[in-house]
Amino acid sequence: MKIIVFYIENKPYGIRIDYLLQVLDGNAPITKLPRAPKYILGIINFEGVLVPIVDACEFFGLKRTERSRKLDAKIIVVHYLDIKAGLLIEGNTELKEEPFNIDGLEIIDIENILSCKK
Repeated sequence: MKIIVFYIENKPYGIRIDYLLQVLDGNAPITKLPRAPKYILGIINFEGVLVPIVDACEFFGLKRTERSRKLDAKIIVVHYLDIKAGLLIEGNTELKEEPFNIDGLEIIDIENILSCKK
């Protein structure tokens, strides 16, 4: 299994690349949605499809840093079945293969993110 790894507050998270569509520049224009949950930043147009963007820090209940136009912000676009979403993260991403050997690594359940279950 291969995963894409990113860090939030120095904690490593991974997403199986089976679910990965693309990693985008985090400065892509995001259209805000009225009355959306705090962790939904808005939507983007991804290849002609409107995709909700989830703030990873808010979703996981972690401290948010100022990321409005951070140069190292990324949007990880994922899919499960016919559902797509973007996860806004800060910092670099890296591709890893098993064995991962990363202390504290949490593999994210994409199904929970796409159904907005915490």
